[in-house]
Amino acid sequence: MESSARRSSQVEVDDVQQTLSQIDEHLEKLRSSDFSLINTSNAIEQHLNSAEGLLYVNLPKAREVYEILLKSIDTKDKLLVLRCRHGLVQASLGTLPLSDSLAVAKEGFEYAQCILPNQPQTNEELNAAYLESSFDLATVYRIVGQLDEADRILREALQFAKDHNCRDGAHRAKVLQGIVLLSRGELGVAIRGVFTPLMEESLSDENKGLLLQALGNACRSAAQWGPAKDHMREAISIAKKMGDKAREAERHCDLGTIYRSEGRIADALEHQRKLYDFALERGDMQGLCSACFGIGFSHYSTKPRPDYKQALLHLGLQKRLADRLQDVAMRGIALNCLGKTFTDLGKYEDAIQAFEERVEIAQQTGNIAGEGMAYGNLGTAHRCIGNYEEALKYHHKYLMNAERRDDTGGAAIMLRELALDYLFMDDSANAEVFARKALTTLDTIRAQLGPEDTSKIANYEKNQADAYNLLIYVLVKAGRYKDALVVSEIGRARALTDLMILKAGKSYAPPQSLNETDIYDLARRFQTSFVVYSIVNEIDPRGKRTGWFYIWLVTIEEGVQAPRVYFGKHLNVSDPDLVDESNETIALDEGYFHSLCRSMQTMDDLDRTQNSDSESDSDSEEDETERDPGKMESAQEQPGTTRFKTWVASETPVRMKTEGQLRALYDTCIAPIAKHLPVADVGDESHLRPRLTIIPQDFLFKVPFAALQAPDHSYMVQKFVMNCSPSILAFKLSQERREHLKTLTRKTSMIAIGNPLTPFTGKQLPQLLGAEKEVKRVRKCFKDDDVSLLLGENARKDKTMAEVKAHSVIHIAAHAAPHEGVVDLKEEETEFKTADGDYSTRGCLFMAPSNPDCQGILLASEIMTMDIPALLVVLSCCETGLGKITADGVLGLYRAFLVAGTASVLVSLWKIKDKATCKFMTFFYKQYKKHGDISLALHEAMLKMLQHRKYHKPHHWAAFALMGAS
Repeated sequence: MESSARRSSQVEVDDVQQTLSQIDEHLEKLRSSDFSLINTSNAIEQHLNSAEGLLYVNLPKAREVYEILLKSIDTKDKLLVLRCRHGLVQASLGTLPLSDSLAVAKEGFEYAQCILPNQPQTNEELNAAYLESSFDLATVYRIVGQLDEADRILREALQFAKDHNCRDGAHRAKVLQGIVLLSRGELGVAIRGVFTPLMEESLSDENKGLLLQALGNACRSAAQWGPAKDHMREAISIAKKMGDKAREAERHCDLGTIYRSEGRIADALEHQRKLYDFALERGDMQGLCSACFGIGFSHYSTKPRPDYKQALLHLGLQKRLADRLQDVAMRGIALNCLGKTFTDLGKYEDAIQAFEERVEIAQQTGNIAGEGMAYGNLGTAHRCIGNYEEALKYHHKYLMNAERRDDTGGAAIMLRELALDYLFMDDSANAEVFARKALTTLDTIRAQLGPEDTSKIANYEKNQADAYNLLIYVLVKAGRYKDALVVSEIGRARALTDLMILKAGKSYAPPQSLNETDIYDLARRFQTSFVVYSIVNEIDPRGKRTGWFYIWLVTIEEGVQAPRVYFGKHLNVSDPDLVDESNETIALDEGYFHSLCRSMQTMDDLDRTQNSDSESDSDSEEDETERDPGKMESAQEQPGTTRFKTWVASETPVRMKTEGQLRALYDTCIAPIAKHLPVADVGDESHLRPRLTIIPQDFLFKVPFAALQAPDHSYMVQKFVMNCSPSILAFKLSQERREHLKTLTRKTSMIAIGNPLTPFTGKQLPQLLGAEKEVKRVRKCFKDDDVSLLLGENARKDKTMAEVKAHSVIHIAAHAAPHEGVVDLKEEETEFKTADGDYSTRGCLFMAPSNPDCQGILLASEIMTMDIPALLVVLSCCETGLGKITADGVLGLYRAFLVAGTASVLVSLWKIKDKATCKFMTFFYKQYKKHGDISLALHEAMLKMLQHRKYHKPHHWAAFALMGAS
């Protein structure tokens, strides 16, 4: 940790200096740019217009022009002088130290005071100019931290505006008074006492935009992020309407800060970059300093892994720029964020020093909120070095500070920190009390997020996940496994179930979460055992995390009135130093499952090669094709090439590796509860086998549970009928959706879509002739029912979107992409990028184009907005069960269909091949037509494949998983 910290420090110093040098080079270019003053009869006014234009493109040059003009303007033309002085303040704020900017603002205000008594009371223009100079001075006083002076100037300005009937000026004075309150941290007083009453007034566009921006920032600080976004977006629209590019960029950055608070880091960075780019372009060091803070803190806030390099770079830039500008308040903000980063990197002395200086600055500038935050962070740093009493003291200080100011978000953070303090002090009772209080407070915040799906998902990942993790750990440590199960369930798939409830309609209002009795009732009602997983990080005082699998098994046992709950846990080692040859413990993570999928893919290719010369059945009519858009070759590789011969030579180690991975997964995911799993009687038919509903978490969504191999070499599918769900509540909603759809008076109907002809960026995706054959075979399974086929160029996007609304079963055999909403198909490969902090639901299906302007891409985000009341959707495409994984489940295609109203979705976990998939789907639909039971049909199809001479290996059948109703 210490060596990492030293490396990070060196990166900070070097990168910050390099970036500052680049900024200085740009500033010099701006200062040395040509700008000539032309003498004409109305030259002064023209030059003022030009200077005002320069404010948006070249701030240093604008200041230079204003300084020249101020010496040239006839002092008798007082309005022009005041106008020039106002522009000079604006230009100075971004280019001079704040002490110089304050001097410029004072000069302008004193000039206005001198001329005002000699003017008639009715001179509205001079009155407005005087008020503008007052507002300029108050703003600079606020920025430098002299809040009492700012408040005094604004009180005088408000009284002047009232005395002279300057309605617009009075409104502006009140808004700025509210902003001063925000600078103090007095959120409740600002919102209720100033901003909310002003919202009822009739305001000019300029004042309305300023008010909405201020109210948006206040709501963000009060953790009212839904209203905050609405206010800030409207403020941006007003700035655009007025053509005020500076305000527009500033408000975009503020909107980015709201997104950062929610956890939508990708959106935050996009908006914060707008201010960074605009400020840099025009040489605005004040704006650049603010943007660096926003960007740096967003990188620090990225989940699951902060980007410390970018955080240190931008926060270091912010601190250096603040020092140049003599902006003490901004320096304090930078110190707070740098201190948090230092704490994470184990540089505790540096962190404490930064926080203590932040406290001094906050007290000096009257920033009550900043003082409280610094206390809270000080407490965390002290806990890391074992000073628990100091940690408690500082955390309680910030909690009282936050509660007094209506800082709900700060209060929630401190409640969680106090729970950790008590946990490490072996006070489990108080740890539970404060963890539950934290969750209650976080739920009040969630209620004010607004309707956006991405905000709810991101908010959980950034703000709620750690508190749930902590409470589950505390309860398990106390041996209260059933209580821990309930808490684990409450935290799952909340955004998804919100949308599923919304789709169900107003007449259906289930509880928003399930209690212990509800879980038992559901197990009994649907005759399934629940296997529930949580990936829980047990942490030490310094924040080091040790990953554990927590596993709950809820069973229905014959002769037992109430279901039984069993609990198991398994260490998920992530430190290679803890693993040796005699230790069978493995670390499951993204890399592990990438390796498993590669193994499955290699086994597929090996089988393809071995069987190429001995194919004799009708399945060998076409070459194998994968159903993902990554392969764009004009001709497919032929079996028997050197590449495949090399792979054949390595068949045994690859097969052994795959079997070892499936065994290891069994040991991790099943073995801790294996002896409590229900057991079928010998000779039981498939429909009598026990049912398991798997509730995965995190990367366990990628586990092919059907193929996990027990010590006796049997697969899980040979013993259990299985399905998956993101949560027990989501399972309940899916089951009830299925029951509702089955009551509708319509017979079974199917739409089968195969081999859409999909040109993309001038190229043709490989045809899936096997997919076309597959849907024709599937059609035969539904010969007595209404079946529609969309094949080739007829499988257009518009027809697909229209047809899927009218059928109970939807089968799609096409190319798919699991991650991106917009897919960049390069010449030789498909590149997918899923950014940390991006919580939009991604993925797409490739249909035939609807028209020449359409690429045929059907996005998951489009599917979510549709009404698809299907009992079953089968996505017979590559990797349709993958995507960005969150506590809400996988943000991909199956989620989109569940939101659209589908009861069950069959997806794939890796790339699938035409021939095996065609065989599998034929088995599946024959059983589905026989039983009408999706889980059972999937179970029996897998057993049929196990018995097949060619397709018995798991890579041919284990990719498929059922999400939703069983």
